[in-house]
Amino acid sequence: MESNGNNDDRTESYIPLTANLDISHYKIIKKIGSGGMGEVYLAEDRELNRKVALKFLPSHLSKDDDCRKRFKREAQATAKLSHPNIVTIHEVGDYNDRPYFVMEHIEGLSLKEYSKNKELSIDQILEFGIQICEGINAAHEKGVIHRDIKPSNILVDLHGRIKIVDFGLASVIGSDHLTKTGSTLGTIGYMSPEQVLGKEIDHRSDLFSLSVVLYELISKQNPFRRSNEAATLKAVIDDIPEPLARFKNNLPEGLQAIFDKALGKDVVTRYQHADDMLSDMIRIKRSGDTQSQKISNSKLSQRPLKITMIVSTIILLLAVITVIITKPWSIVSDSNEDEKIMLVVLPFENLGDPEDEYFADGITDEITTNLTKISGLNIISRSSAIKYKNSDKSLSKIGKELKVTHVLEGTVRWDKTSNDKKVRINLRLIQIDEDVHLWADRFDAVLTDIFGVQSSIARDVTEALNITLLQSEKTGLDVINKVHPEAFEYYLRGKQYFDIGSVRENNLILAEKMFLKAIELDPKFVKPLAELSSVYTEMVWDKIDVNQDNLKLAKSYIDKAFEIDPSSPEVHQALGWYYYHGLRDFDMALEEFDKVLSKQPNNSLAIASSAWVKRRQGNWSEAVSRLKTTIMLDPQSNWYNYEMANTFFHMRKYKEAQYYIDRALDLQPDVVSGYLTKGMIVLSKTGILDSSKAVINDGRQFIDNSPVLNYLEAAIYTVDEQYDEALALISSPDKAYLFGKLGNAEYHILKGLIYENMGDTEKVRLQFDSAKTTVEQYKILYPE
Repeated sequence: MESNGNNDDRTESYIPLTANLDISHYKIIKKIGSGGMGEVYLAEDRELNRKVALKFLPSHLSKDDDCRKRFKREAQATAKLSHPNIVTIHEVGDYNDRPYFVMEHIEGLSLKEYSKNKELSIDQILEFGIQICEGINAAHEKGVIHRDIKPSNILVDLHGRIKIVDFGLASVIGSDHLTKTGSTLGTIGYMSPEQVLGKEIDHRSDLFSLSVVLYELISKQNPFRRSNEAATLKAVIDDIPEPLARFKNNLPEGLQAIFDKALGKDVVTRYQHADDMLSDMIRIKRSGDTQSQKISNSKLSQRPLKITMIVSTIILLLAVITVIITKPWSIVSDSNEDEKIMLVVLPFENLGDPEDEYFADGITDEITTNLTKISGLNIISRSSAIKYKNSDKSLSKIGKELKVTHVLEGTVRWDKTSNDKKVRINLRLIQIDEDVHLWADRFDAVLTDIFGVQSSIARDVTEALNITLLQSEKTGLDVINKVHPEAFEYYLRGKQYFDIGSVRENNLILAEKMFLKAIELDPKFVKPLAELSSVYTEMVWDKIDVNQDNLKLAKSYIDKAFEIDPSSPEVHQALGWYYYHGLRDFDMALEEFDKVLSKQPNNSLAIASSAWVKRRQGNWSEAVSRLKTTIMLDPQSNWYNYEMANTFFHMRKYKEAQYYIDRALDLQPDVVSGYLTKGMIVLSKTGILDSSKAVINDGRQFIDNSPVLNYLEAAIYTVDEQYDEALALISSPDKAYLFGKLGNAEYHILKGLIYENMGDTEKVRLQFDSAKTTVEQYKILYPE
């Protein structure tokens, strides 16, 4: 249509959208909704013979460039999301200069309409909350923030499934902002405090809005709505919602805590990620506290609850009374996120007496540790590199398995015939893909100067790789301490026995003796002071000797080390473990581990330690991210990969958990704890008992007469209500010595659980009392 010269007339091209109007291959049926930024029509897709929804930008906004951009942004934001709880976008188009997009048509009602004049059970509200949270989480993972979560933007289809719609106010991370800071967008009563104040918002704002929606479903009133808009906005900023118990009786334990956290005024104290809130809602829903709220009593509906209860109990057995991971697995890294040079220091060959093997290994470890200070390098951890000791694999094969580009290899000869105890180290730096020797050198030194040699080697390697050292790294390499030669020997002996990833009582005692001797010979030698502190901390943490005097000893040796060298990363590492495993002070522990990483950015143990602290603090996504980095640096470590599987398991991401545990068992199939973990994952993931039984059968091909496998099978029989079969598998406490000193405590716990499912409360009490007696007998403290 031609213009009459009036450029401000925004209605001149207007053609009404009426029934039977053809738009491309769509035929309008009727108008089904409208809002400030869109009009929605039901239409027939004549090509695919299906009903669809067409959303048009209102005609009076079609000439407004900002509105057109926002409308297009909504289509783009929604189209990049593919999730069963988010409406699907099929295509975009333009009709007579009016932009539109085509969505799936949802037969059902908005949550606002669905809940009107209807009393929803807590179980149903939680189910809706879980589905909404899953959709929001999927959006957040793609960088999309909805910014207008409210009941009218949530649809409930005919099968009770949730669909999130109307991403008209969505913000997409990495794209141009259409809303300036200081402006307010959203819906009064559902906006977060930061939205009301016109501040920059992120994904945590959506979680606040979702919590308002769920609060409203439970209480039948909006927690912040007042007599006018100004009062409502003020209430969002200042007022604490009434406790839900004032509106509904018999609420599940822990439900109020979810709302207290999700409706926090400060984003820092709120849920930091949607999957954290999701996990809490799933836990509450599965806890069984909602049974009085119209939950089915059928055997089928109870099975997921039983699975959760049984699996949780087995986890408790592991967490409370033992650490059963005692054998290493091999695993291939799945991370390629870092483009730094990847270097592995292979175990140096010992050219001296066979009894000096520990010395060659120790020198390898010390040089590896020194190289972890270089931020321009990624250094494979010693625990992965040691797997290639005396290996006949080619460097090319090693490079592929560890995903490294360079190898540092060499020999060590220790001459103990003179008083000075001289050491000769020959080194070669090789670029694997071209089989090029980039650098080679020989270092001769007396043992007292060994740390100076290590610094020289680190400098030469970085120079050969064309890596520029930061000033802080240069300063760190310049710090060279003299050491008593025999003290250094005892220190290396202690390191040989002390492996914090695989603690054994006898080895801890031997490590303690070695470090004490090193300190006696050289009281200013910081490293054995730090290591001895960690030995005492681990004695408490691993229930080997829970005497609190050990924690006092741990702190005393840390204090001595700090007096000598307060900047030592080894000291900060020991202090981090003291706060973490000793005092359970996670904030202080994280602070210390971060100090270690500021000096040793490739320290895989410090990275993993910070991941575990993040996990304890509930920051699961950050824990996963740091564990992935750890696995990249230490791909052969059973400890880290087991922890990754375990982390995903607790996040209820069973697919990822099974991926890691499968890779571990493929490489070392005789690890009994691996089958226990996999069995729990499969049972939780599928609910199919035969799948878990298959895991047990796989384990019995490699492990004979394992009580762990018997216990897992007994748990499966309990879920299936085959109680006699379950009891038969754990009929004798004599076979229940998986947990060492605790004897048959685990036998009584599992047997009590079976009786609990059978409803025999008297036998439950007897079994749990027996377990308690056993635990108290050995003075084992339960972890938090």
